[in-house]
Amino acid sequence: MLLKTLYELKVQNYQFHLLMAGTGESEYVEQLKQLAIDLSLTDRVSFTGLVLGSQKDLLLQGSDCFVLPSYSENFGIAVAEAMICGLPVIITPGVQIASDISAANAGVVVEGDLKQLGEAIARLLSNPKLRQELGDRGRRFAQSHYSWDTIAQSLIPAYESIAKKKLSRLNL
Repeated sequence: MLLKTLYELKVQNYQFHLLMAGTGESEYVEQLKQLAIDLSLTDRVSFTGLVLGSQKDLLLQGSDCFVLPSYSENFGIAVAEAMICGLPVIITPGVQIASDISAANAGVVVEGDLKQLGEAIARLLSNPKLRQELGDRGRRFAQSHYSWDTIAQSLIPAYESIAKKKLSRLNL
């Protein structure tokens, strides 16, 4: 879906370069690479493979936005990582944190069709101020909901409850 959307944006003379990061089944990755060739996007799409650590941080920091159209994505850790870096995100409802992002106005959630995805990407490509605003809201939201400190603080009551139950069983 993303490659087909980007083809339409290329036809409309939008300037972009997609870094397709991550791994997947080799057959599927090859299909994506072939689709990029078929759509004449090879000069605008790079397949990086798995990117980790400081290289991933640099990749995110050097990007203008993060796009993850997915029909089914468990939590979407990559989306949270992008938000922590201040990137505006465009996702579909199949990404499980979509409702949180939408409620917080911390990114753009669009239905999984080419037209809506294309409009959202075009809007961010042509509006640096909107990218900045969404990126800032997304960063604040991710820091308050998904940072390690926040997660640890939310786990403390659960661990205390478990410990109390264990202690009460031992005293019986």
